[in-house]
Amino acid sequence: MTDKRKRRWIVLDIDYPNGNTLQKLITKLDSTAPGVWVALLTAAKRHNPQGHFSWTTNHEAWNTIGLKETDFNYTWDVFIRCLGDLKLTRKTSRGRVQQVQIRGWEDWQQIPRTGGGRNYTSIGKPNSGGPNPAWDEQQQRLANRAKPAPKALPEREREIESERESSLTTISDSETPPITPPPALTELLKALTQNTSIESIE
Repeated sequence: MTDKRKRRWIVLDIDYPNGNTLQKLITKLDSTAPGVWVALLTAAKRHNPQGHFSWTTNHEAWNTIGLKETDFNYTWDVFIRCLGDLKLTRKTSRGRVQQVQIRGWEDWQQIPRTGGGRNYTSIGKPNSGGPNPAWDEQQQRLANRAKPAPKALPEREREIESERESSLTTISDSETPPITPPPALTELLKALTQNTSIESIE
């Protein structure tokens, strides 16, 4: 699957520096391996079809990804074998031409066109079959992500809230004082009940 919009960048997980993939690459090779992996991803983006990388010699492979083989303590074959052990790539060969396919490339390099302020993860669930440690790692990280603690109210806001609650006191019916009507109203009511003329009250 190719990037139909022909964007000149790759999707990389924002937690890649703290993820298991980076740590495993460093453990198996050295601290330069994560950078070589990213260089390979960019080369796979330029490849046709995208998500693949082909070479005939190790020297050609290093040059294609833009690095010098003399700058590293491991060979190209060792690097590719490490990627295969980590289930990051799938290697095939045809005669002198060797090729690796980036696992899950079709899923996690395609960003939906409908934006609308949504947040999309950089690794999608693979539907092509086979293990995808990058997807598993991200899902585990999301599952373990703790909810943020509620923000504490500033001191002044807490005081205002306390004053508001203390002022909201209720008065029971027994404590309500009796309502005494005005004298004129009392005389009017009495006149009405006794059929007395209102003019005599005035």
